[in-house]
Amino acid sequence: MVRLEHIGIAVREAAEAAALFERLLGVTPYKVETVAREGVQTHFIDAGTAKLELLVALDEESPVAKFLDRRGEGIHHLAFEVDDVTATMARLREAGFHPLSDAPRPGADGKRIFFLHPKETRGVLVEFCESVPLPLEETTVPVADGAFPVHLCGAPGAPPLVVLFRATGASLRVLDPLLRCFEKRFRVVALDAEALAHLAPAIVLIHTALEHFGHRRTHLFAHREDAPEALRFARFHPKRTARLALHTPAASGLKEKLLRNVRAPTLLASSDQDEALDALFRLRRDLLETSLAILPEHALAAFAPILEQWFARE
Repeated sequence: MVRLEHIGIAVREAAEAAALFERLLGVTPYKVETVAREGVQTHFIDAGTAKLELLVALDEESPVAKFLDRRGEGIHHLAFEVDDVTATMARLREAGFHPLSDAPRPGADGKRIFFLHPKETRGVLVEFCESVPLPLEETTVPVADGAFPVHLCGAPGAPPLVVLFRATGASLRVLDPLLRCFEKRFRVVALDAEALAHLAPAIVLIHTALEHFGHRRTHLFAHREDAPEALRFARFHPKRTARLALHTPAASGLKEKLLRNVRAPTLLASSDQDEALDALFRLRRDLLETSLAILPEHALAAFAPILEQWFARE
């Protein structure tokens, strides 16, 4: 499926352009990224159905600098996301188009991209892109016996959202489209709960990370086996827990008494084809305040806006 992913806008001053769109839309850039090989700095703004990508030239040799000299500030390109950018390039070559590169290349925002020349597309520079796993910032948080790694994305000043994930297996691949959604609104603090289990319980690591980054309160998201750890944190740190969202949660080992002491509003979600549905309904019965989302199989694209609305209620 093809969709409009973002609109590239060439600007001379990022701060002035960002201030303009804040006045227009009430939002600020959630990510700034430098693409050295293209000589450009990108500022991404969430505009709802598509993103805006403010493009600032790094030097006079940048293609964006030449665009600004020739045409001034304004729309630079339209970017369309596809499932397979290599196959799309091959299809367009067969259709008589001439991509501006021999093969797709790395672009900003965790994408593989290629462009078509405006001469072939009615004067509009057209980009095609395919998402690859989201690149996350990595830092370390001090703990008693050393330090543990934490992965970050989203604007530093945004409200915090702790995400429990597993780097091995399917968990991180499943979460990738959700992380792309989260980073637009939140400062995501992602912990590999499985890899860090030898250091301390997840509730200790979450608390330590919040203290380190100066966050008093957080939302929590967990997937499958990590859902019990998120519930335990909410139980023992109620003042630090705003809202929970659990996707296909595993409820094994959770006692009814513990669940009934979780005060945070909790969204429970699963696929209508998932074997975890029974666990989901048991959790709903035992938790005090829950909402339920049953989604068609593989409908994470539909789940992202549901999560965004859920966390925005706080």
